[in-house]
Amino acid sequence: MNSQLKFFLVAMVAVSVISDSMLVPFYPQFFATAFSITAPQHVGLYLSAICFVVMLAFPLWADAAKHIPVLRLLVYTQFAAGVLSILCYESDSLPDFWFVSLLMQVFKGSYLLTYPFVMSLEHKDRHGGTIGLLSVIVHLGAIAGAGIAARHLVCLGFVEDVYLAQQSIRTFFNTSHPHKRYVKTALSILNMGFMLGLSPYYMSTTPAH
Repeated sequence: MNSQLKFFLVAMVAVSVISDSMLVPFYPQFFATAFSITAPQHVGLYLSAICFVVMLAFPLWADAAKHIPVLRLLVYTQFAAGVLSILCYESDSLPDFWFVSLLMQVFKGSYLLTYPFVMSLEHKDRHGGTIGLLSVIVHLGAIAGAGIAARHLVCLGFVEDVYLAQQSIRTFFNTSHPHKRYVKTALSILNMGFMLGLSPYYMSTTPAH
């Protein structure tokens, strides 16, 4: 297998895992600020819906990969995910956000084709090492994503001695400019790498120290 191709494929997996891990802590604050929804059940339902649609869509991508070269298919699907991520910018209502963002996850989830594709290009003698590498990337990526997301924590208060996730914002951009809307930008970047952010009124400015 071409070492350069393998590097980029593994890097793609790492970026996907890290970005997904970094995104999760932002949802409670996002839904509370954007749609005045503070119920943790709603966030849990949304995260479950993401997993559900990705699970349903993956067999379709696997079938499509039988007719379209995997790399070409990934270009198409990730481009579509990027366009849908930009459309999140125009989502003014909760149903719109759910629909557009979940549809984006359907296309984004096609990156899972990377795993079997990498294995298909490796010699059988190297399957064990490749599986181990991907496993390490997945686990370390999740740890790294959580660590980066939690690096800067702005605590806005406590209620009955229990810290509420939606009362904080984890910021990981330039903290010397507190006027920037960190969460708004983070949501867009982590969805598909577009530094566009959601609608300006979606996320109020929160200073970071």
